[in-house]
Amino acid sequence: MLALVFSLHLVVVSFHEPKPCLSTESYLACYGKIKPARLERQICVKRDWLIRSMNKKCLIYTESSHFISHLNESIYNKYLPRFVYIYRDSCDFVRSSLARHWYQPVILRTYLARRIRRLTIQPFGNPIEDHQIHPSSEARTRFEKITWWWEEVNSNIQSPIERLPQ
Repeated sequence: MLALVFSLHLVVVSFHEPKPCLSTESYLACYGKIKPARLERQICVKRDWLIRSMNKKCLIYTESSHFISHLNESIYNKYLPRFVYIYRDSCDFVRSSLARHWYQPVILRTYLARRIRRLTIQPFGNPIEDHQIHPSSEARTRFEKITWWWEEVNSNIQSPIERLPQ
């Protein structure tokens, strides 16, 4: 909804979870499994052309996605963007996540695609699936895993934003 509202302005081009997505890079950054230089290269490969093309047309580029919350500092360091953070109600988030079958057991093909994608950072399979980071060991049920994830994403967004210049 946020991307749609922003795109109503004449000089704003807004995308929700644009392709190519950065969720695999966000997953790897979350666990420290990608070097900062490689992470910056990946972000550049996946966003520079889009941002540059919008700038050439004198348009403002925006995107919305909580899937890349672990990239906030890297994105800030590269592009000096403005962040709009909307704190989503936890009940609504959990209901939506349960309906989307998050943290369900995955079939072997999906599991293997994730492993290959995370090792090679190539868009093998569906990269958007990489937004589901590993919950803490105390979270056993789907409900607990989703509520843990909601807290993780929100704290991960708030903490770096608090360190950014006003």
